[in-house]
Amino acid sequence: MAATTALAVTVTLASVPASAAPRAETAVPTVRATAGAIAAPAVQSTQAGQALISAQPVAEQSKRRPYSPRSGVIHTDPRRADRRKLLNHIIRSIGSTRRRQFIRIISWNVASPSFVDKLIRAHRRGVSVRLLMAQGKAEGNRDYGQLRRALRAKRPKGARVGKRYRSWARACDRSCRGRRGIAHSKIFIFSKVGRAPRVVMSTSANATEVAVRDQWNDLYTSVGSKPIYRGFVNAFNESARDKPVARAYRAFRGRDLVGYVYPWSGKNAKGDRVMRDLKRITCRGARGGTGINGRTRIRIAQDAIINDRGVEIAKILRRKWEAGCNIRIVYALMGKRALGILRHTTRGRVPIQQIVNDWTGDGVYDRYLHSKVLAVSGWYGNDRSTRISWQGSENWSGLAKLSDEQGFQIRRDGAEGVYARWVDYLFNNPPPPSSSTATLRSARSRGVDPYALIKEELGLPVRQAGTAR
Repeated sequence: MAATTALAVTVTLASVPASAAPRAETAVPTVRATAGAIAAPAVQSTQAGQALISAQPVAEQSKRRPYSPRSGVIHTDPRRADRRKLLNHIIRSIGSTRRRQFIRIISWNVASPSFVDKLIRAHRRGVSVRLLMAQGKAEGNRDYGQLRRALRAKRPKGARVGKRYRSWARACDRSCRGRRGIAHSKIFIFSKVGRAPRVVMSTSANATEVAVRDQWNDLYTSVGSKPIYRGFVNAFNESARDKPVARAYRAFRGRDLVGYVYPWSGKNAKGDRVMRDLKRITCRGARGGTGINGRTRIRIAQDAIINDRGVEIAKILRRKWEAGCNIRIVYALMGKRALGILRHTTRGRVPIQQIVNDWTGDGVYDRYLHSKVLAVSGWYGNDRSTRISWQGSENWSGLAKLSDEQGFQIRRDGAEGVYARWVDYLFNNPPPPSSSTATLRSARSRGVDPYALIKEELGLPVRQAGTAR
């Protein structure tokens, strides 16, 4: 299926000041299976030391017991009955953040009444709540307007705290820390949630109901790491000024976790991060139970692989495939040139699967992959038995390098295995097969862009906005 035009990136940043001691409280709506929900098997790992977060039914939760998030991966499928688990993970964490604690959020878009309601309640009980989002998404946004007004209001008498706990909601013009681009980060920072200190959540999902209903997303939670927490807090504080910074690209190194923020500029931003990491992969000679039959395994879930940057990344992936790597790619939007590169190699086409669906039959893809994941098992750098993964908000496009983006490089919690099995599941179980020819024919007859909603999420112009969101 040919994908057209160029796309951009979505990311969210959040930061938090110094810590304080939190209280708990949380209630999350239950999720009922709906028509069209599939009974896909939960992707759970049995590897020792792996923490894959799963959502507990609300009926099993005690309102008096604080929710304490754990480190690990969450991924969602809009076809499943548990599709709210990622957003509920964030909402429950907000509900378990106590008075005189800090919540810092950067999200490209905010459009969820339940999310906004939880933030307002946190503010009213004495939590410092600060949120940044894109100016273009804030204009005329009812949820953002409600949140902004509520965070300006005085707290109830018994919950009043000092000036350092002041709350606010603001919007960034272009990228918050750069000169161009967009505020595309999606990050949620908490000083303490329940018994869990210094919580940082990096995700591909915006704080919207669309992320629940229409997208495949993922989230990784880091708990307790001082370097990770402080790094993202400092990035949030810079973002709040909405002014370009000299060293926009930063990396924060924990024990076996690296957090990073864009724009890709400054003394440490040489070349291209994604291309550099892909070039470090050797395809044959994997050891220690990694890879597949001695071949390094590469699994990719990427919303957008577009324009010149997408082409150059596709060329590297083609070379890795021809060198013997075991590769699978799932995607939503790919440029024609990149698609052609992956389809024509000396070894046959690279295994790719588009994860999009015109659910309503109106000629516009309204369900689509929104994650940005790379998972490698095998020979990486000098290590023949590496398990490593990357996730975050960065699409493989030129706009991403100019924008606020964030992500994690992860070497723990079995994350690589979780992501690899998820990609394999999506590759083998794509959305219900709706004919791409029928979708494109319908789009032409209606005068719409079939990728309108995907491009809108990427911050790209579209011929017509498609279905209202």
